[in-house]
Amino acid sequence: MDPSLNTQTIISSSLFSIQENVFWFGTLIAGKDTQGTSERFKIMNPNKVTCHVKFSVKPRSSSKSEGFAFKIEPDHFSIVPN
Repeated sequence: MDPSLNTQTIISSSLFSIQENVFWFGTLIAGKDTQGTSERFKIMNPNKVTCHVKFSVKPRSSSKSEGFAFKIEPDHFSIVPN
């Protein structure tokens, strides 16, 4: 996620940066669709017990003047074993 690189020519899909702990969606163009753009994630539970997960998103800056464009649906989920 080096800002000096032109990621548009290198990365052609969404990705997760472990070091920065952030998802990168690439450039998204606002359209007329009122539902917006959605992204799907696959979350797995390889353990032998059920996993209860609570999802949340946070803005990278603390500026209150900017709106926040993301929401999570569903915001919590139980993932069965294996």
